[in-house]
Amino acid sequence: MKVGAYDGIMSLRISDERKGFLSFPEEPLSTGKDVLFKLKGSKVNINSLEGVPPETLCGYTDGYAYGDWFWNSRFRKIAVPTDEVGFKLLQGGRIELFVCNLLVGRQLAKELGINVEWSPTFGEKMIYYLAFSNNYQGTLLSENFSQVLRQFKSTKEYLQILSKYGITYEDFWK
Repeated sequence: MKVGAYDGIMSLRISDERKGFLSFPEEPLSTGKDVLFKLKGSKVNINSLEGVPPETLCGYTDGYAYGDWFWNSRFRKIAVPTDEVGFKLLQGGRIELFVCNLLVGRQLAKELGINVEWSPTFGEKMIYYLAFSNNYQGTLLSENFSQVLRQFKSTKEYLQILSKYGITYEDFWK
């Protein structure tokens, strides 16, 4: 995106650095809560961050913008290239925890046949956007996209998509 090779990128959080080269629409694309996943039956206590032993190894997806709660946690951290790789490492016992968006992680674990448990939400709800190149066309796309997305979110089709994944509008946006 910085060199103009693409017109848009999704699901991003807004940051000061990203505002320098991206145009963000007013209307967010989605929301999410990051949680810690562990294999069902694992003895690692994930009910509180203080309960996770410092020697516990937690995978995270490289390049993803996690909240301060994650980076300030005492446990060890290791970068992995994708969420799928993280869940496979968790399944294989190579890591004890994996941090991921709750909805994404639940769906991915289901698809991979991994029986997991997850922690409470420790950080704030994340707001994600589809961002565009920070030029005239990107700004125009951003404004148009925001308007159309806002309209789409009020349709029954949008609610059906959320429902397909076991999500209510209130859970997702409130």
